Amino acid sequence: MLKFTLWVSLVLPLAWIAIRFFGIGADSGPSANPAQELNHLFGQVAIYAVAANLMLGHLLATNRFLTSRYPSSARLLLTLKKFRRNLGVAGWLYLVVHVVFHFLIEAGLAEGFDAILHARYLWVGAAAAVFLSSLAVTSNNFSQRKLGRKWTQLHRLVYLAFFLAVAHTLMIEKADIPHFATLGIATALPYGFRLAFWALKRRKATDARRQLPPN
Repeated sequence: MLKFTLWVSLVLPLAWIAIRFFGIGADSGPSANPAQELNHLFGQVAIYAVAANLMLGHLLATNRFLTSRYPSSARLLLTLKKFRRNLGVAGWLYLVVHVVFHFLIEAGLAEGFDAILHARYLWVGAAAAVFLSSLAVTSNNFSQRKLGRKWTQLHRLVYLAFFLAVAHTLMIEKADIPHFATLGIATALPYGFRLAFWALKRRKATDARRQLPPN
């Protein structure tokens, strides 16, 4: 049941996009610029999916702590770990649609690339798309075996890709700055705590080694 619910959650954003696009329950009604509206909506969902992926990663980072105190949580955490990869790929697919609509709006590949070259916020968005695409392509067991430890290092780029995506959104005119700034900060804070904890743990280990008597 949990797995089914998680899989359904990957397609639920399509319903949200439809509601927003057709203006259901809103006074404004359908968008006057449908292609651009769909472009923005799919981009938002992609950012939300990456943010959820990172927040899930923060939770899974406490795996040892949770399983030692709550052994029954081991199965749930394993399911969430597998789901996290699917969530990342789903976010990338929403991103692909977002990029496709960009080129549809610009009426062609040449025009689309020309628009990217002349707008800084599109530079930033393109960089985020490239990083996320490299992660999506390697989000499989084969790549993980081939890359070994480098796979983990590569997939840490998801943090950079996320903040580039948030910056891309904030640079757009009429962007909801408070909303996306809050999303970026809320996602960054747990990572900051994890880095601080890692640095403290490493410092303690270094101090302990220094206190060992010489051979």
